[in-house]
Amino acid sequence: MMAGVEEPEELRCVDSAIASVIDDIDSALILKEEQRTAIKAFVGFTVHGSSGPLVAPLGSSVVLPCHVDELLLMEGLEVEWRRTDSQTLVHLYQDGESRAEAQQQDYHGRAHFFTDQIPYGNFSLLLDNLRAEDEGKYTCTVSSQQDSGGTLVHIKDVEYLIASGSTRSASVHVGEDVTLNCSVDSHITPERLEEVSWQKTDEDILVLLYRNNQTLPDSSDEQYRDRVEFFTAEIPKGNFSLRLRSVRTEDKGVYVCQVFAGELSANATVALKTLGFSSLHVMVLVFCFAAGSGAVLLLCCLICCRSTNTVSSSTIWSLQLSLVFCPNICMSFAFIFWALTEVHLCNEIMYMFGAVGLVLLSSVALTAELILKARNDERVLKDLRFIVFPSEGVFALYWLILQMHAYCKYRLKLFVCIFSIIEQYRLVD
Repeated sequence: MMAGVEEPEELRCVDSAIASVIDDIDSALILKEEQRTAIKAFVGFTVHGSSGPLVAPLGSSVVLPCHVDELLLMEGLEVEWRRTDSQTLVHLYQDGESRAEAQQQDYHGRAHFFTDQIPYGNFSLLLDNLRAEDEGKYTCTVSSQQDSGGTLVHIKDVEYLIASGSTRSASVHVGEDVTLNCSVDSHITPERLEEVSWQKTDEDILVLLYRNNQTLPDSSDEQYRDRVEFFTAEIPKGNFSLRLRSVRTEDKGVYVCQVFAGELSANATVALKTLGFSSLHVMVLVFCFAAGSGAVLLLCCLICCRSTNTVSSSTIWSLQLSLVFCPNICMSFAFIFWALTEVHLCNEIMYMFGAVGLVLLSSVALTAELILKARNDERVLKDLRFIVFPSEGVFALYWLILQMHAYCKYRLKLFVCIFSIIEQYRLVD
């Protein structure tokens, strides 16, 4: 249309009519959409949950599903999660926000909504740090202004495996028996556990093994063989405590109870401290003290009697005989009790026969010389050291060989442990 020319009245009427028709069409479409939403709200909605029971490990996070297919009006929307057994309120969504203050204390900080997904119909609940007592059935109830619905979610199994020991170190005297505590708590029965093992951590020694519902004593290291056992009657109760008999000094250290069941594992550590003075050790100290103090006392009496020249020769002879025999007899008993604290056969032979035999040999030889000298002023040997020193030398040599054997055995175990660690690192690389 040319500038300056006024638009005819007929054309203006046509444009106005067209605009009016377009507005009517838009209004009709908007009205139809509102009616459709209202119809959906009036008819109701279906709440969907999980297709089956849920299983999750202890301490993990699990999602309890709950959603609807339709978009619901946010105004007046309320979502409530509860336990069916106790009606405990797990979580609540109300007035457009999560109501954490309404939660039961056990779920505070552990149960969460996916808040950004709620407008889209996702009312699922995230439950963190799963506990054994979380097992059970939960209801998700969704309520709007027009209708309400719900679904049931079942946490069937919380997979857990807990091994607990003693918080204090176990103290025991050498030669006594001790129990290292290990209690297993699991959703799996003890008979179905794959493996339970006791190991000494500082030397990486297998102490005892339980596998496939049976104890394997032959798997124990030689150091512990025939000295360790489980309490068989207590295993069905989850008690895998270890009984260690005739504790030795080298048993001191840290022990770990390891439990395996599928992909789950747990462990508990127990420290064993050996105390130096058992009843046998006390007896050794008593006889050593008696031998030492008795020898000093008898020697002082003998010197005093000789210096005064008022005591008969028979009394002096009796004191000399007591000075030879009494301390040696006390030391013989001391060696015997000391041998009883050592459980190795070679040590028993050494102390009970070697040491005691040496003491008796020395005392008998010295007594014979004393009697002959006191009675006849004669001597069998010019120097008694020809008997005493060779026997003591043999005893000392035998003791040195035993100590060297023990040291080499320890070094060999240490070398094998280091070599195995190096091999493991090589395989990882």
